[in-house]
Amino acid sequence: MKNKQNKPEVSEKALPGAKLNMEKQIAVLKAFVVYFEKNKKSASYKEIASIVKASPTNVSDSLKFWKSIGILVSEGGAAKPSQKLSEAIRTMEWEGPDKGWMAFRDAIKNSWFVEHLMMAFRLKSPMSEADIVSSLGQSYGSAGKSKIRKPLKNLFQLLVMSGVILKDEKGNLTFNKDVKISERPETIVVNETKDMIQIKIENELFAVDVQLLKEFVAKNGKRLDDTTHDIG
Repeated sequence: MKNKQNKPEVSEKALPGAKLNMEKQIAVLKAFVVYFEKNKKSASYKEIASIVKASPTNVSDSLKFWKSIGILVSEGGAAKPSQKLSEAIRTMEWEGPDKGWMAFRDAIKNSWFVEHLMMAFRLKSPMSEADIVSSLGQSYGSAGKSKIRKPLKNLFQLLVMSGVILKDEKGNLTFNKDVKISERPETIVVNETKDMIQIKIENELFAVDVQLLKEFVAKNGKRLDDTTHDIG
């Protein structure tokens, strides 16, 4: 069982801010981690802007995206890093960028854009940068292409920096097969008015006595509540 993690603040798709390039946005994330670990409290965008020497407006513009995928967490009028972001930044510092970006990929693997590209690359691989940006733009669903060109470029840069997308010596772009999307556990609802229930395991279908299933679950299962949500 895993403890309940911070959930993204908004369910709709969001894109990175356009006013800071991705290198600077990663510096913003690192600053949030350093500030939180030093001061044990959340930071305002103005405090972070002072640390990374950027315009407060530009820093503020970049935060919605990171909050939308659960990398940053709002707390009052400030924000703090998620546990996974803190772990990724610490790993970069102590074990090097390769392992650090691996931890970062784990933190963003269930975002809409990673899930989309995993499917897109199954249909076409390799892809060009233009292919990837176009595919992400269509998935995002905005009709204003010119307005999201820079945010999409920033998103592409994030995917390359983090190693979600890999480039070979010929310049071909492929999806990193080490990135695995976490599957949500399936809930089986048992109709207790029935004597039997059908359960499919892999490609085989089984008929199971409902009473025996209840006894097995009561003996071997663990009751879930609102503090737990995932099974690993």
